[in-house]
Amino acid sequence: MEPAQVAGVVATATASSLDQSVLREVSQDDIIAVEIPEFFESKQEGKWYALAVMNKETAANMYISMIQKNETEINAILNQYRADKDPNTLLNYARLDFAEEVARTNEKYLKRLVILNSEAAKQFESIATPVQIHKIRMEMAAKIPICVNVDDDSDGRIAKSFQEVMASAGFNTTIGSNERYVIQCFVHLNDGKSTDGNHKGENYSFHC
Repeated sequence: MEPAQVAGVVATATASSLDQSVLREVSQDDIIAVEIPEFFESKQEGKWYALAVMNKETAANMYISMIQKNETEINAILNQYRADKDPNTLLNYARLDFAEEVARTNEKYLKRLVILNSEAAKQFESIATPVQIHKIRMEMAAKIPICVNVDDDSDGRIAKSFQEVMASAGFNTTIGSNERYVIQCFVHLNDGKSTDGNHKGENYSFHC
């Protein structure tokens, strides 16, 4: 998300409108369109008080703009995926993973917009949700077999660990086949001793 935010691809909230001298312990997403028009110093208490004011219309318009921009990016990714003649690839998996994250941000913004302007929020009732995109991503992942090959893995424990990680992401894994995607690992075993010299063990290292 961070590179996309910097590039202006997706819209996120910032707290730049607040005076940096004001100590605050709130999420930056909670202070959209908040201004500090007045300050008051209580010398008797040794404290400063600040009056925070939110313009609901301005805040609502900001959320509308951010949701629209993010939805444009999500739709571009989904259209790109659907138009791909070979959609079941790791590249498209990564694209959908990003789209799901942006949709999660939009879902959060939409909840805030409903509070600020429920009528304006109705225009976004049919936008893509993270649940919908996650379902598409998992269905696609199930169609992407990934081969796991681990050298010097006599009991298959290391290969099994890799398979479990890939399965948690929705992929099917195979061993010893010639799939498009292959995780190839090389294991190195080295005898090791404790610092006191009384215990022996083996150090495992591998690269993929």
